[in-house]
Amino acid sequence: MRIKAVSFAVPVERYEKAKEYFRKLTGVEPEEEVLKFPKIRVARFEVGGATLEVMTPSGEGSHIAGFLKRHGGGVVSITLEGVKAERFDVPLEGGGFLAPEFLAGTVLKVEG
Repeated sequence: MRIKAVSFAVPVERYEKAKEYFRKLTGVEPEEEVLKFPKIRVARFEVGGATLEVMTPSGEGSHIAGFLKRHGGGVVSITLEGVKAERFDVPLEGGGFLAPEFLAGTVLKVEG
């Protein structure tokens, strides 16, 4: 098993600070984009075969607005590769999403 990606959500007013933090931490310049469908702005840091993503809303109706309202920010998802998801009754034969209650809103994405 390996961690493929970790996604963090931050409010709009903390996005630049979070981006600078991960830039210093990783020594990598992020690739940035605004995704129209989920209405999020994303800074991606590719580090050692894994991706760290800093996300913030980019407009009304953003898909992470609810998470930010409930939690104020934090880890939104962790993508794991090489895990046997079938034992958790996950669809897609070896991949899918898990939302354990104890992770307080964070989703585990499992890829075969």
